[in-house]
Amino acid sequence: MKVTLIANTTWYIYNFRENLIKSLLENNYIVTVIAPSDKYTVKLENLGVKLTNINIDSKSKNILKEIQLIFNFYKLLKKENTDIILNFTAKPNIYATIVAYILNISIINNIAGLGIGFVKNNFTSLVLKKLYKFSQKKADILFFQNNIDQDLFIQKRIISKNKALLLPGSGVDLIKFKQSPLPNLHGEKFTFLLVARMLYSKGVEDLIKASSMLYNSGIKNFRIQLLGMCDSSNIDSIPMIVMTKWSKLEFVDYLGVSDNVYEHIKKSHCVILPTYYREGTPKSLLEALSVGRPIITTNMPGCKDTVLENKNGYLVRPNAPENLAQTMKIMINSDVKVLENMCKESRKLAENRFDETIIINTYINTIKKIQNDK
Repeated sequence: MKVTLIANTTWYIYNFRENLIKSLLENNYIVTVIAPSDKYTVKLENLGVKLTNINIDSKSKNILKEIQLIFNFYKLLKKENTDIILNFTAKPNIYATIVAYILNISIINNIAGLGIGFVKNNFTSLVLKKLYKFSQKKADILFFQNNIDQDLFIQKRIISKNKALLLPGSGVDLIKFKQSPLPNLHGEKFTFLLVARMLYSKGVEDLIKASSMLYNSGIKNFRIQLLGMCDSSNIDSIPMIVMTKWSKLEFVDYLGVSDNVYEHIKKSHCVILPTYYREGTPKSLLEALSVGRPIITTNMPGCKDTVLENKNGYLVRPNAPENLAQTMKIMINSDVKVLENMCKESRKLAENRFDETIIINTYINTIKKIQNDK
């Protein structure tokens, strides 16, 4: 049986679905990936996967480009002659689903959050919702990463309840992100780490404002580290000139991008994500749980599932720098034993709820069920 994974970047497939691919190969499926080629293409090919390049501009709203993308999906999927498609990210979820339905190919979609488009109320948001409603009815199964997104799709009658399955995010590799002791705080600054694309909607500016409040109030025994890409093609992205300005602040370190997120989490004391973006369940928070780090994040869908209030971290309001500053202060002033207990609770939560093998087994079992039903 031939399984094809589609996403808007090869980076996403490699970093989020590597172990799923390995499991599919171990179960004797032929695996193909359709995504834009990048430096991760070779890494996927080394796993034993066939890569097919497609140009996907995830931010484009040009109707001619979108029609061309649908046509390209049609050509590629007809040529691939695949049995089942696993779609990830928005445009594959929408366009590849429509094409797969026309070609009578089974479809499993993964709704990994709804992004900024579902937060705003504008024409683009309206079109996006219409496209989801039209396309998702044609999928065999939709996996959701949090119950709020799942309930929304059912209530809006975008899909029927029997097509929806809830997953614990994208899961985390408990071995790769092994538990690590909290770094020594004696004589060291308390380190908050944010791992995300450098977008305003991820709350990066709110974190800068909150940190400035703390610093200006005389609390200076901390630093914030920002790890992630500045994408000039994204209208929501923080410009590099702004990032350079922030980096000159005594308490800010911009680390750029890294393929070794584990080492950065390991060196931190708390992972923080003050997002107001409609997340699925953020991968960076799941990785932080697995390493055993306290978390501060917002009470947004998906994010709030990673925090047991006062046990492994704290929830704050989105777009509320003052609330964020107060919570960061609590974390900085916490006794080491309290922090170490939070670390243990985070790891326990990762093991009990977010183990990646849960997601992989669900995918394999669902694929087998669809295969048997045909």
